[in-house]
Amino acid sequence: MSKILLVDSNPERADNINKLLAEFGYQVLVAKDGDEAVSLTNQNLPDIVLIDATIVKDNLSNICKNLKFYTQTNDIQILLLTDKNSSPDKILAGADRYITKPFSDS
Repeated sequence: MSKILLVDSNPERADNINKLLAEFGYQVLVAKDGDEAVSLTNQNLPDIVLIDATIVKDNLSNICKNLKFYTQTNDIQILLLTDKNSSPDKILAGADRYITKPFSDS
């Protein structure tokens, strides 16, 4: 089973995304901030880290740099969830790819 680490400070949105991904057979871990994301990534080595780019407490580029710094985690794909008006240059912030919101679960 593939593991996804979801980083989102909004518990309701994180729960909805978690349920959706679980329906498709993914094991989902949830972190509420960058520190927890780095810790859970080092402990669980997920296949993908999915970060909501609207996290205001943490600097996205710092989270990405921390995840890419360690040999055991630097190959993990980092995807950002962004709003549709974000500039790709600004949102990547060290991530590998991005997905724009809103998106539909259908």
